[in-house]
Amino acid sequence: MKKLLISGASLFALAVFTPAQVDAAQPLTLKIGGYLNSYFGYANVDAKYITNPDSSSGTLNHFDVMNDGKIFFSGETALDNGLKIGVMTKLKITDDSQDKEAWIDEVYATIDSRYGRTILGSTDNVAVMQHVSAPSAGYLDVEATKFVNWGVSNLSPLDATYLDFDDKAQKISYISPRYKGFSVAASWVPGTSFKGNTSNYGYREQSVIRPVADPGFRSAYVLSGNYEYLKDSFKLKASGAYANIDAIPLTGYTGKQSHRQDWSLGLSLGYKGFTLGGAFHDADLGDDSKNPYAFDFGVGYETDRYALSAAYFQSTQKQPAGEKKKDFQMYQLSGKYKLGSGVDAFASFAYLENQVDSSNAIALGRNGGLEKNQGWVLVSGIALKF
Repeated sequence: MKKLLISGASLFALAVFTPAQVDAAQPLTLKIGGYLNSYFGYANVDAKYITNPDSSSGTLNHFDVMNDGKIFFSGETALDNGLKIGVMTKLKITDDSQDKEAWIDEVYATIDSRYGRTILGSTDNVAVMQHVSAPSAGYLDVEATKFVNWGVSNLSPLDATYLDFDDKAQKISYISPRYKGFSVAASWVPGTSFKGNTSNYGYREQSVIRPVADPGFRSAYVLSGNYEYLKDSFKLKASGAYANIDAIPLTGYTGKQSHRQDWSLGLSLGYKGFTLGGAFHDADLGDDSKNPYAFDFGVGYETDRYALSAAYFQSTQKQPAGEKKKDFQMYQLSGKYKLGSGVDAFASFAYLENQVDSSNAIALGRNGGLEKNQGWVLVSGIALKF
């Protein structure tokens, strides 16, 4: 019944906002685009750890070469009444040993009118789309970054200040037109599972968000707001978001984890080429001794030719009395230089610290028996857009 009502409401809304005449002026034409970031890096960290998610043998490589990219297949057509219908498919391409070689990362349809945009399919939720956080000039961001693959094991539970609990799950989203700088948005996510035991952002088996054998969640909704103000050389951006997740309790779990709530706030101020910004993300798992939070802040400077940034990110998982908190911290310096149209050279340096849960023997063993892993990573490469 619930699904029937939602489907009926969607069809009713489309009928109300769409005039009867819906013939396309031109047929949809497929376009191809995308990007490829190819880079070389060196890591110097204290502890060895197992890099393979299936617990097979292997230790951290000091040197590595990586490629990360996507190919976009998109199309859009305008109907005679002005309504625009679009489609987007993003093929992920990578040689990262923790990822598949290639797979469909996103696929969704869009409906645009004077009332806003509707998105149906597998893509980020609106909180991710509208989020404001610390500036980052490089192509390895200060949060949700592949720096983690080089530097740490057993990442703390929140890898970003945006609400990415559902990753690229199937969903329906709406984003309003901007009015006096404001835009509001919402996503509804039907019952699905989380992204799994691993991700591009490092080994996640010990995450308190949802452990291994995660049964998923029944449904979730996300509300988001975004504001932009631009006058002369001054720019202000702000965002706020809330997510309510009806999670399926884990077998044998007696806490209140069946109901989770996340929220985030972000703010950035810009003047001429300078930008100062930061964000905060909190997850209420229903267990005060385990609730994680994350925040970042940074400063950046950008011209038509180059960009520089310095930023800090921290993710912390609270622990019961008598146990140390699980912390992940990263200090990052990044820069890029425009070599030509669609071609940038970039470099990033990061210093990382990771506090391991010493009560978990597996996690401790994977971290070389050390409760804390720390070190630095230097990465440089070329970014191509096509």
